[in-house]
Amino acid sequence: MNGAVIIPCAGSGKRFGNTTKKQYVHIDQHPLFYYTLLPFLSIVELHEIILVVPEEDISCVRESIQKLLNNEKRIRIIAGGKERQDSVFNGLSAIQNASFVLVHDGVRPMVTKKLIQECIDATKKYGTCVPGIPLKDTLKEVTDTIVIKTVDRRRYILTQTPQGFSYSLLMNCYKNAQESKKLFTDDASLVESFGHKVYVIPGDEMNIKITTQSDIKLIEYLRSQCV
Repeated sequence: MNGAVIIPCAGSGKRFGNTTKKQYVHIDQHPLFYYTLLPFLSIVELHEIILVVPEEDISCVRESIQKLLNNEKRIRIIAGGKERQDSVFNGLSAIQNASFVLVHDGVRPMVTKKLIQECIDATKKYGTCVPGIPLKDTLKEVTDTIVIKTVDRRRYILTQTPQGFSYSLLMNCYKNAQESKKLFTDDASLVESFGHKVYVIPGDEMNIKITTQSDIKLIEYLRSQCV
């Protein structure tokens, strides 16, 4: 079965608070997206790797890929859209031949080959897959700084990427979402909204998504411990 992965890196990173977009921040002399890409390159089932970036950044990202990854043939760089959802749809439209597709945040550079493979295996078996980790803290519903109720955290997880889907299923759901002009926070919620079940596998606590400056410091520390 041929697979593809879409890595959206087209966000502006408003919460990051830096003039440099977070996907391009350097860690150990390389841009962050480089570390995100690396484990996917070792997965032979992934025949297409679609990196989605702002249109104005395509040429400089392409130069980086050529320099750092020796112009890896499976990687294609395409322009993103206004929203993450638009960028993923552009990625889906660019895929040439895949029976399943993974979608992975470009700013999750600690993803492991093990988690990627587990997601692929579950996607092949169930048609959908999302990694999740259990909540550790007490979860409360709040309105106007007042606690309304305490929620049973055992019924909730924090979702991660990569998220995996049958290509035809995800493409059909995205086309429906484009027509309805609905926006979703991740691909699993989009698929769920059209009545499809999403299978959950154990996630990885180290699979951190970079949102703020402090996340960069944490990633630098974690990488230093892995060396």
